[in-house]
Amino acid sequence: MQNSELKALREELGKLRKKVQQLEEDYGQKEESPEGKKQASKPPLVIDAKGIRLQSPDGSSWLRIGGLLQVDNRTLTAPDDGSSFVLRRVRPDLRGTLWDHYEFRIMPEFGQVGTLFSGRQIALYYAYLNVHYWDEFQVRAGKFKSPLGLERLEDAEWRPFVDVGFPTELVPTRIVGIEAHGELVDKIVEWRLGAYNGAADFQVGSNIDFDTSREFAGRLLVHPLQPLQPRGLNDLALAFGFSHGTEKTANLLPSGYVTPAERIFFRYRSDAFADGDHTRFNPGGYLSAGPFFFLSEYVVSRQAVSRPSLPLAEDVQNEAWGVQGVYTLTGEPFTYKDGLTPKHPFHPWTAEGGWGAWQLVARYDELWIDPDAFQGGKLSLADPDTNGRWAKAWRVGLNWYWDQNVKVMFQFAHTDFDRDVLLGIPTGTGTANASRKTQTENAFLMRWQLRF
Repeated sequence: MQNSELKALREELGKLRKKVQQLEEDYGQKEESPEGKKQASKPPLVIDAKGIRLQSPDGSSWLRIGGLLQVDNRTLTAPDDGSSFVLRRVRPDLRGTLWDHYEFRIMPEFGQVGTLFSGRQIALYYAYLNVHYWDEFQVRAGKFKSPLGLERLEDAEWRPFVDVGFPTELVPTRIVGIEAHGELVDKIVEWRLGAYNGAADFQVGSNIDFDTSREFAGRLLVHPLQPLQPRGLNDLALAFGFSHGTEKTANLLPSGYVTPAERIFFRYRSDAFADGDHTRFNPGGYLSAGPFFFLSEYVVSRQAVSRPSLPLAEDVQNEAWGVQGVYTLTGEPFTYKDGLTPKHPFHPWTAEGGWGAWQLVARYDELWIDPDAFQGGKLSLADPDTNGRWAKAWRVGLNWYWDQNVKVMFQFAHTDFDRDVLLGIPTGTGTANASRKTQTENAFLMRWQLRF
């Protein structure tokens, strides 16, 4: 081969090498860019502590299959009846996103629905579509939690107590409707505002409306110290919620208010019904600082209630407040939205394993029934001989987190009433099925929990 031909081949080879090098550089930059990362193929199936996740190659659409199982034991020592094991929550959970912007969630409940003795075993707790193009303004329609109740809005798997406090009994458990919501100012402000079917206190809203009116509700939550990011502070939030609607049906009257052991201590008479305006107010806040967590809220539920024998409805204003405190003995932070993740999961049989995380909890709550509910003797809205005017409860306990998925809770609850009350099961006749009257209730509560 002549020198001129050899020289030409070397030049062509050098050009090809430069082109290959340029292509490699361009490809690497594309992979490192946000667009390149998004286009990179993602595994179609992921199984981890958060459940089973199926997703499209670009990650724009995904489905997560999870679940929550809570098995409780309630042992009463005063009065000495009603001890039982309860499948408190049995919830398969399907949630996902379609094409980045359409979020959905479907979650039925196969465990306890309503109060312990309500007899209902199946309900739909989540079924909604959320349109999410901007963090500041989103639209959600379907069935979900009301804007009211700080403790109610906390995920059930992260709540530090076996069951909710008295303030949570004055807000709905789930509602059906449509709302706008979002996060403003770098997520310092969270807001919700919507229109919903009416729902009774401490009840899961029906999939249909029982009257023609709507309930309007909203919530504003502010994280005032988030821009400062003070050392040792995980989160501080102040919140205010409200709702107002007109309700004229017995279905929108609460079936009863219950003790920490789920015994009903107050119920309206069987022929009472909602007959007018229903307004709720709910200020509250929480603080998370290192291993400490505190939450407090106050709820007012003012509702027009009547009976066929009464000429006019009576405005009944029930009120509740409570405060709770948490201290993690093993030092892990406990937060409102993410709960607790043990630093050393429970694996004592391995060299690197640990004993999980341990947590002390305590709370105090009060619920006050409007005295007007008992006026009128036999014409009263509630039986003054069997119902309590107020209940005051304190609870203490020890929680043991094995890992992100398994938790065991040991708690004791004591409740005092203003007088002897008949704790028991509403029979639909205005009376109750119970063993005897009591002015106190003591209960040992235990829970085994699995979440994924």
